[in-house]
Amino acid sequence: PTASDKPAAGGARKQALERLMDRFPERVPEDDHSDPLLPPRVSASAVEVALHGLGARPAATAWLARLAGEGKGKIRVAALDSLAMSLPPEDPALAQEVSRVVTNGLSAPSIHVRRAATSACFHLGKKGALIAVRLLRDPDFTIRSRAALCLGALKHVQAVPLLLQRLEKENSLAIIRALAAMGDHRATRPLVSLLQQDHAADRHGERVALVQALGELAHPVGAAAALEQELTHPAPQVRLAAARALARSGRPRSTVLLTTCAGGDYDAEVRAACKETHEALKSAAAR
Repeated sequence: PTASDKPAAGGARKQALERLMDRFPERVPEDDHSDPLLPPRVSASAVEVALHGLGARPAATAWLARLAGEGKGKIRVAALDSLAMSLPPEDPALAQEVSRVVTNGLSAPSIHVRRAATSACFHLGKKGALIAVRLLRDPDFTIRSRAALCLGALKHVQAVPLLLQRLEKENSLAIIRALAAMGDHRATRPLVSLLQQDHAADRHGERVALVQALGELAHPVGAAAALEQELTHPAPQVRLAAARALARSGRPRSTVLLTTCAGGDYDAEVRAACKETHEALKSAAAR
């Protein structure tokens, strides 16, 4: 190594420390982090994680709205994400403030802020539905997905035809979940059609989402036969989802297959679900 690669001698290090002490002679109090040389006790990442846990607490909504409006970078994104997990506030003034910060976030330069604001756009009510419909054509996949979920949260059934059109172009789990949340039976046939397509083994998550959506739509006439076929699917998570979905979208004849499943499936959780759904359908038929 050259001389420049060698660490400074002890005397040089001492002189450097003395110069530093001369420049900063006063000790900074523990609670004052204005000096950039002193790191804060809590990092921005830790604050971000903490904010994500506040969305379900109504008492935190006002604070989250303030951070979503005044925060920077990851803090602003985390605050908007948390607002996306919170219910619309009952206080009109607070609701208006939440709407303001979400609206501002939707037009922010940062793609991360716009994504988070899209998740929270249901706070805007009817205005949010119109914005979400427009965002279904956004070039960013995440924004399109979150816009679909926003429409589902608002149960904006007028968007069902547009969501079905988007589903033909891209198999989006967000669109499937949004259609299920809306509960509009116009979605049953297209979802059944997707379910009947061949799927690779690594797409079981999408298949489970389709099965769950058909269960939430509660449309036995259109979905029962397809769900019954899923009781024999090789993947236990798919069979489990089908057994649970049939509780809402099953028919009297579904009990035959459910009896077979309850007695013969090798997965204990699937057997239990089949038995529970079988009893639910029998009770419903007896009423």
